[in-house]
Amino acid sequence: MTAKASSLEGAGRTTDSRDSKARNGFLEKAIVVFIILATSNAWIYPEPGISPLISRSPWFSLINAASYLFTFVVFFKNWQSIIFYLRKEKFIILLVILACLSTQWSPNASLSLQLLRNVIRLTLLGSYLAVRYSLKEQLQLLAWAMAIAVLVSLPLCMLLPNHGFHHALDGCRGIYNHKNHLGRITLISTVLFFVFAFKSEGAKAFRWILFGISFALLVLSNSKTSLLGFFVTLIAFPLQKSLQQRYKFRTLFLVSLTLSIIITISLVAINLVIALESIGKDPTFSARLPLWGILIDKVKEQPLLGYGFQGFWSSQRKMVSLLLVSEGYTWRAGHAHSGFIETALSLGLVGLSLFSLSLFSGIFRSLQLLRDSSTLESLWTAQFLVCFLLVNATIESTILAPNLLWMLYVSIAISLARNRRIALERIASHRALTEHSNASFNR
Repeated sequence: MTAKASSLEGAGRTTDSRDSKARNGFLEKAIVVFIILATSNAWIYPEPGISPLISRSPWFSLINAASYLFTFVVFFKNWQSIIFYLRKEKFIILLVILACLSTQWSPNASLSLQLLRNVIRLTLLGSYLAVRYSLKEQLQLLAWAMAIAVLVSLPLCMLLPNHGFHHALDGCRGIYNHKNHLGRITLISTVLFFVFAFKSEGAKAFRWILFGISFALLVLSNSKTSLLGFFVTLIAFPLQKSLQQRYKFRTLFLVSLTLSIIITISLVAINLVIALESIGKDPTFSARLPLWGILIDKVKEQPLLGYGFQGFWSSQRKMVSLLLVSEGYTWRAGHAHSGFIETALSLGLVGLSLFSLSLFSGIFRSLQLLRDSSTLESLWTAQFLVCFLLVNATIESTILAPNLLWMLYVSIAISLARNRRIALERIASHRALTEHSNASFNR
């Protein structure tokens, strides 16, 4: 064989290797997009009111098995990086460990373990996303999944109202089982496409169309808190400009701003509930405040470690319903409609404190990124954490929950920690190089 033939054969093998990697990369990303859709609870509810996580539906069982297999494969391939960065995000790890330990005092340990397996799976998947993809790549994958969700949901709402409309609660539900689920997802998609359309270059018309469809579905879902959440997230735009000014005490300023954002959004969300209660149009809103009062009293009974992961409702649901009836409400609550109260019920004040510290550090790091960068991903991290805070303040718990928002929270928290570590390493490297140059010059 001549040297030229050998060279051509080697070039051919290199091209084949690149094509194979490209195909594998595309397949991996397609699976990630499908998993994002599945964890958003699209299509997989077997019947109204029955969670797919406790269903024996063959469809869900197949998706669940495939998701566990994918989680095992990607964890095996990236386990060193995943463990390394999970150790850096200690509060999430401690929260998951506490949830595992809490099965020992849960009144329904088998249900707690069943749900906890899904939480651990999504925690690992969120960690995998953070170490495998950059924030920009994560945004692109999420955008594909959200585009599919809204483009399928809109025709269902408009053309097949028997399937796409939640008649009992007077709101569009699309490919989801409940109007609030669609509201939660379209809150994320509306913010995401708005950031893409506003900040990125190219194909702006299509991104604005996706934003318009998402916003229309958000309104049609009749999820008032989700609609408010979109407008609250817009504070990130003027906030970015103010953060990029030079402050003498920037760290103190960021700490104060982080606390202010958490407190302000929580107060706004709670006052929204009070306003909607006074209108009295939504029975879930009108019963939410007395429900919270009842549940806070229950937290006081076991304040330190709670009732065990997801253990409260398996033993206390009837009691809560009777207490609501005694106050004149016939609505049957199946969860706290507040992630913070739900966490306190499950894991006590210890668990609530761990999550609060994780949320604080996440918002603090997102503000640092917002201060140092003008990219769309810097805006997205701040806006997502605001959405996450608002959803958990008044809609439902997505803290340690087997759903999309928890997976995204883990991936963003670890991505922010990873980005901060890289930034500090660059600063240290630049400082060392400068000192070396100065030393060489002085010689």
